[in-house]
Amino acid sequence: MKKYASLLLVVLLFAGILVACTGESTDLTISDPLQSQPTLEHAVRMVVTNSENAPPRVDVTIFNDSDYELITGVHFGVEMFDGAYWRNIPWYSAEGVFFADIGYQIDPDGSIEFTKDLNLVGTLESGLYRIRKQVFRDIDTPIHDSDLHDVVAEFHWEA
Repeated sequence: MKKYASLLLVVLLFAGILVACTGESTDLTISDPLQSQPTLEHAVRMVVTNSENAPPRVDVTIFNDSDYELITGVHFGVEMFDGAYWRNIPWYSAEGVFFADIGYQIDPDGSIEFTKDLNLVGTLESGLYRIRKQVFRDIDTPIHDSDLHDVVAEFHWEA
């Protein structure tokens, strides 16, 4: 009898570990600090508005008020404010999310507009969010992390 009880205990323990490892975590990681280029600090800004196309989408405009040509890509991040920290919202897709490696040029004193589909991050609760994109100066040298500049814009979402 002790043999069967021990075996049952081991099976239940293993099953508990298996369930704990396969369950989805609702913990959102704290966002990385914003990367900043001193030459772009006050020269690049982004505005987010709720899109009239079809919810849940937002229209994003990046303004380049600098003297430099800037490059940005298709990739963007969505972060949620929890009252103390900005937290990363993970991408939601059964097949994964991939972004084409396309560079968009933003001319000096110019702007570029995108519509971003928020379905990629699942269902959003009501709250304060922000879009996070990276830009960098269009220069002829290889890009390093120190060349990247994060641009963010906050928006309120009502579920």
